[in-house]
Amino acid sequence: METTKGGAITRTHAEEVLELPKVLKILSNFCDTDPAKKRAESLRPVHTKAALESGFGHVEEIRRSGERVMFYVPFEPGQLGSRVRSGALLQLEELHLVKKFLWSVCDLKKNFGASRISVFFSILHGHGELVREIEKRIDDSGSLRDDASPQLLQISTMQKGTKNRIRYTLNNLLTAQPDLFSELNIVERTGHYVLPVKTNFKRQMKGIVHAYSNSGETVFVEPMAITEDAAYLSELAENERIEIESILRTMTSIVGKDVDSIENDIDGVVSLDLLFAKARFADAEHLNRPIFGDGLSIVNGFHPILRQYNTQVVPLNLRFNSGKRVLLISGPNAGGKTVVLKTVEQVGRVLGFAH
Repeated sequence: METTKGGAITRTHAEEVLELPKVLKILSNFCDTDPAKKRAESLRPVHTKAALESGFGHVEEIRRSGERVMFYVPFEPGQLGSRVRSGALLQLEELHLVKKFLWSVCDLKKNFGASRISVFFSILHGHGELVREIEKRIDDSGSLRDDASPQLLQISTMQKGTKNRIRYTLNNLLTAQPDLFSELNIVERTGHYVLPVKTNFKRQMKGIVHAYSNSGETVFVEPMAITEDAAYLSELAENERIEIESILRTMTSIVGKDVDSIENDIDGVVSLDLLFAKARFADAEHLNRPIFGDGLSIVNGFHPILRQYNTQVVPLNLRFNSGKRVLLISGPNAGGKTVVLKTVEQVGRVLGFAH
């Protein structure tokens, strides 16, 4: 089957009657990634025997190998390339996802590059250098490293020193006049370090009031003793923001240089996920590869939808020579006539003698 090229899926009457969308929904459940699930549900029948044989051959190779693979795709095909080419700045979370995806591609090539199904993974690129560039700046949790750039490291060091001075000063105030406070802890409010002063003592603590407690019994004050350091901390925060933006811009540019090959890998992994899903589907339902000939011979056939509701499906056995053009089916209501017709129609269309 072939996939549609974007847009809404318009099904033919035959596809709806044969319940193809329901079968493809079952197939999609065997996919690991959301893009592959969507691609599975958008599959359309192919129109040549060669395409069918090729597709069946690939699935058969995967089944014979017995390999089981987990796939990871965090982006829809085209999504990353569109973001980069539009001039958008990739955010930290997106860069972390890029790194995780590229690592997964490296693992696929490493684990299956020398396997009996290596040909399916040869389409993937190696992105070791790009992964290392991202890892220099982003840790395994997805956070920006303090040493992502020399400037950021310097800013981080100054921030830590300034915060330590502020805490030292505030702790001295808490120790020197404990009766002024509702609790002997440093508090952060609206991005500022403050002390919880009892409301009736607020005139004894010179500083900037940032908030009151819900009860009104506590006022949160930034003492004058730390005002200069607090202002410097705000300046450092702005410098940090500017430097982080610069780092993200650099990383976006680096990713942009390889975005075409990354997009190719995204599409490739989605295709592999779908291919392996077909093999898992076939294994789960004990399906056999069809053999194409002049006639029609169905042995223990069944419509996949039936197995979703009843595992004890009565199989269909039917032989139809190439010289015959008419099939007469009779039987009681709910006896399976429609299922037979659907199965014969589906196979007949493939073989070319059903109209």
